[in-house]
Amino acid sequence: MTIVITCFRDAIHVDKFGNRYRAKTTCIIKQTPFAERYYLTNGMQVSKSTCLEKIK
Repeated sequence: MTIVITCFRDAIHVDKFGNRYRAKTTCIIKQTPFAERYYLTNGMQVSKSTCLEKIK
């Protein structure tokens, strides 16, 4: 099963480990039980650090 999450700029996202992140830009997160993939709105796959920054 795939979960699709849209994060808008400055939104707060909590991953499956409980870590909190702030979205740098609008991005789409596709979660499966084994992986998370991050996409920009134009469909380009990017790294997690491109979309999100960790909140300490």
